[in-house]
Amino acid sequence: MFTFISILRAVATMLITNSHFGSLYPIPDLATGGALGNSLFFLVSGFCLYKPKTDFKSWYLKRLIRLYTPLILFNLYVLLKTENVFKTLLFDFIFPQRYWFVCALIVMYPILYYIIMHKFERKQFLICTAILCVLYASIYFMLDKQSYVVETIGIYGIRFSYIFSFFLMLLGAYLRKNVNKFIELVQDKKIAYWFVLNFVCYYIFLVTMQKFKFLLKLQFVETLLCIGTVVTFFLLLIGMEKYLSKYKNKPIFKVFEFLGSLTLEIYIVQFVLIDLINNLKLVFPLNCIVALSAILVAAVILNKVSTKVIKLIFKKEKQ
Repeated sequence: MFTFISILRAVATMLITNSHFGSLYPIPDLATGGALGNSLFFLVSGFCLYKPKTDFKSWYLKRLIRLYTPLILFNLYVLLKTENVFKTLLFDFIFPQRYWFVCALIVMYPILYYIIMHKFERKQFLICTAILCVLYASIYFMLDKQSYVVETIGIYGIRFSYIFSFFLMLLGAYLRKNVNKFIELVQDKKIAYWFVLNFVCYYIFLVTMQKFKFLLKLQFVETLLCIGTVVTFFLLLIGMEKYLSKYKNKPIFKVFEFLGSLTLEIYIVQFVLIDLINNLKLVFPLNCIVALSAILVAAVILNKVSTKVIKLIFKKEKQ
């Protein structure tokens, strides 16, 4: 595994978690970075999923078990207290509304598998990108842009962000296919400048859009700047792989590796735990310290239990 991947996973985890801390911060606007974290997550996912070494059924089943095992284990309490079992099973387990990325991955995995297992060269990547751009533009112009929609609801209850999230997965797979070429291409410092420029422009546009509502009609600009920020950051770290690999056994890398290994579990447990910490009415920053500690402990426990359950599942399959 590349060293920079663990760092990217950890950064994505921290950004996503921070974006959910609005109720804990004295200034809710500090809870930012969710869109960047999610985009980074899908980019890394595409990179790591290229190229499957098993048939589709085995590959997809493995992915679903990895997704659903911790989700089901952690949310069993929801099933125990519900009055409508069917609705709970459908919207808390099978297509969990709170964990939108699970629904996205369920749909994206088969499409991604089909594309990358067939001829996946630059031409095919550009064709897929063009199709996604047309789809994005078609839906975008159908939406009522009086409110923020690009990261929330799209059309027919499906999040609009699914489209560019899939593009990022596809781009991640393309980067993995040509990783050595990109490592050579991004050695100069210009990529760092492009990252800073995209990052600064992204937040300037976000702040400006909040103050001047007429800019909501240009929400697609946020999407472009978000993609630009995470892609340049990704490329920046790809170019630093040889340098970063020297720190693979250092304590700081172990921290990134630890957080990166708990990405899924941290995402699953944080909503419930943040709500619980809110109810305690603790002062800032004690509330954040308690919340982060609780999230990490719960994520570690969930990861260990899930890992054992998954091993049992695959052990029975082999038998």
